[in-house]
Amino acid sequence: MGRPEKPVDQTVPELARLATFLRDERAKANRSYAVLADVAEVSAATLKRAAAGTSLPTWRTVRQYLRACYVKVPEPVYVRVAGETFFTDFYSPEFRQALHQAGDLWDLAEEGVQEAENCRPRPMPTCRYVYDEADLSARLRELHAWARSPSAHAMEERAGEFGVLPHSTAHRIIKGKALPRRIDQLHGFLRACGLPESKWEDWITAWWQVDNIRSVQAVENKMHLIIDDMVEREVRRRMGISGPRELVA
Repeated sequence: MGRPEKPVDQTVPELARLATFLRDERAKANRSYAVLADVAEVSAATLKRAAAGTSLPTWRTVRQYLRACYVKVPEPVYVRVAGETFFTDFYSPEFRQALHQAGDLWDLAEEGVQEAENCRPRPMPTCRYVYDEADLSARLRELHAWARSPSAHAMEERAGEFGVLPHSTAHRIIKGKALPRRIDQLHGFLRACGLPESKWEDWITAWWQVDNIRSVQAVENKMHLIIDDMVEREVRRRMGISGPRELVA
């Protein structure tokens, strides 16, 4: 005789009701998990987890669990319809009713799990070890997700003064297509995400670091253009070429 099952986990009540329902159906069928697994073509461990109440099983697992409880003939029965061969099972009449009830319980369990996930505190993102624009963009998107992913319009409203963080800019930052252009825009984004001001220092430091890198890169790019132009002018002078430069198609 196998060991008795642990009590159903009651952390998420809706999930617990689904698990209890599955256990009751197995008890009525008087079948072990090993027998269910053979019929359901799902491992016994997966079926046990489905009836434990610790996590939401897939709908396929729930359906196969009930199928294994209600099927009368474990082996498939082959039939011919319109010249083609199919196979079916013989179920007790209560199968469809149980399946419908399980569907309602599964929908409620899914909502309950999602609600529990939303209420569970998540670690606050940090902005340390940021080295470039890609790092900062990723951290800002993590912060937005931590804030429960408010819409761009909601971000604009929460940012503070009008115009600090336009919703179009917020949208581009959320999508990883832009960074805050000004320090007050960064402040607005942090405020819109609900980050306490006592946690802003690392974010501000990272923004200035990236902004300095962008400034240096802009200067370097400009210097490269100036140097390239000077080199071209010198080459043209030595070759005796005067007048406007020809455009190459």
